[in-house]
Amino acid sequence: MSEGHWVGVVVALWAILMAIGNKDVQQWFREQFQGGQGPAKPTGVRPGGGAGARPAASAPRPAPLPYDPGAGEAVNQPEEQLPDTQPWFVPEWGGKCYEDDVFEVFLIDRQGNTIRLPEFKEISLPGEGLVVLDRMLCHTYDGQQIFDSRKAKRPFRFASTFREGMALVSDSGKTRYGFVTRQDFTMVVPISFHEARDFHDGRAVVRQESRWGFVTKEGEFRALPPDADPQPCRDFREGLAAAACRGKWGFIDGNGEWAIPPRFDWAGSFAGGKAAVCEGGKCRYIGPSGETVIAGPFACARRFSEGIAPVALAPGEGWGLIDGAGELVVGPAWHSVEACGDGVVPFTVVVRRGQIPQAGLYIVRTRESRMVEGYTRIRPFAEGTAVAEIPGRTFAHLDTSGERVGARDRRWSKASPFHGGVAICESRHL
Repeated sequence: MSEGHWVGVVVALWAILMAIGNKDVQQWFREQFQGGQGPAKPTGVRPGGGAGARPAASAPRPAPLPYDPGAGEAVNQPEEQLPDTQPWFVPEWGGKCYEDDVFEVFLIDRQGNTIRLPEFKEISLPGEGLVVLDRMLCHTYDGQQIFDSRKAKRPFRFASTFREGMALVSDSGKTRYGFVTRQDFTMVVPISFHEARDFHDGRAVVRQESRWGFVTKEGEFRALPPDADPQPCRDFREGLAAAACRGKWGFIDGNGEWAIPPRFDWAGSFAGGKAAVCEGGKCRYIGPSGETVIAGPFACARRFSEGIAPVALAPGEGWGLIDGAGELVVGPAWHSVEACGDGVVPFTVVVRRGQIPQAGLYIVRTRESRMVEGYTRIRPFAEGTAVAEIPGRTFAHLDTSGERVGARDRRWSKASPFHGGVAICESRHL
């Protein structure tokens, strides 16, 4: 069959699948053939991301940054463009996955002690004293089961871990979403939304029918402004959320009204009273009234954390750090950089092109930096620890001095950050 005939067959199959309306089959078809066989149907965002669900590939997107050092590496993207941290820990082998001949999955404390749990196929990341097994069973960090969602008045499935006292849940078919409380697992936001994200700053981004907006913990829905683009806004931070209008970005307030009119090519989220924005290929920081507070200009700017923000001054110069006054704390010297946590900023350097990155730590208090041998990347610190990647795609936990936490000779095939003093780790026996 000629190439022209094959194209005709593929286009015909596309039309049939669109008519059938099976979203899973449609998604598979797009992934396999979208390289040139028909337009993608916008699907908005899918729920389940621990940091919020991610936009579909075909949904309207913010304009890319003018310059991204080390383009193509997720670590160098603005926080809002980072791949979401999935809230579920699913071993690749499937099936029985607590104690198996191939691997074991542990809930561990900072001393490396393991906490025994029943067998499971999925486990949520730790959140507010609980882990959720198989999207139904809530266990405390000492292994005690305290709730089974199958026994609720209206059974439901957990779609994420708890955040700000709320957890995203769904019906059995995962077609509608709502929220339950951490206190007594009461359904305070009914399962009525078509898509939803976790709560941030007391609000969760949701979609109701074709309308994007957000919902409060009391269940009150507020739509985005009528002129906003048909896509989700960013998560709320410090009372404001970035939203798009005709391809330009501004900020809405808790009433769903424009607090800062849309005029930027790109806008991040507020932290420490500042948000990074870009116009005309140059980035700067604005305050909550839209006024410029750090003029820059920067080639790339990231969100503030603990009074420090990563910036790139010009293409090809790498990453540095500025303080809240906009003063340069570290000149452009790093290949990649993470957010500041516990007073420490992880970074990487590459001595020669094509060389494996080498990880290091910058101590904000002393303004000293040092390399940490044997690691290619160190994630942001929280609770005094961070996940570090070892060449060969294995992981360990480090403290803020760069020393191993727990057993020094223990390496994990997967590892989550510590939350509430516990972390989830997977060990493979291969």
